[in-house]
Amino acid sequence: MITQRLAGGPKGMSWLQLTLESDPESAEQLSELLEQFGAVSVSLTAMIDEKIFGQAIEKDPVLWQQTRVIALLHEDTDLDTLLVCLRNRVGEGKIGKHEISMLQDRDWVNEFKSDHGVKIFADRLCICPSWCELPGDDIPHIILDPGLAFGTGTHETTAGCLGWLAENNIKDKTVIDFGCGSGILALAAVKLGAEKVYAVDIDPQAL
Repeated sequence: MITQRLAGGPKGMSWLQLTLESDPESAEQLSELLEQFGAVSVSLTAMIDEKIFGQAIEKDPVLWQQTRVIALLHEDTDLDTLLVCLRNRVGEGKIGKHEISMLQDRDWVNEFKSDHGVKIFADRLCICPSWCELPGDDIPHIILDPGLAFGTGTHETTAGCLGWLAENNIKDKTVIDFGCGSGILALAAVKLGAEKVYAVDIDPQAL
């Protein structure tokens, strides 16, 4: 899934979910138009099990040949008018079937918290959100709440790096966390005995 944008909305409201079938060229244009028309979020997914990685290098980014565009819209959106505008701008034949569904608002905060709990790596490092109780004081720990900057320990890449740091002796080493996001790997390196750590990023949210 490729998520283009996500913004918050008033608590307690319902949402309209508009799903469109399209080709890769039109999918990007559709996502831009939907954002302009007030979509809260726009995501692109594959309609079939089709890989987009490992292909020949091309000049332009490659999307799936059959791409599904999913937009989350405010419940008072005039979908009839919106669909007419999209077809006029993109082309009648560029949009396949479409589906409309209603999503009821839920307790997103608690659902989010339930997906992010305590994580322990090699019995040497603990990553813990502020709303969870620490399992004990005998393991070095980092209190880190998931946020907009990448790096919570949930993603497989971050978890793999945390596992490697915990399983290897980095005492007195110099560590560079390039593209540090939240800084979770840099913080972990300090906790595990690194002598010096450089954490680098260009994302304002990370900084």
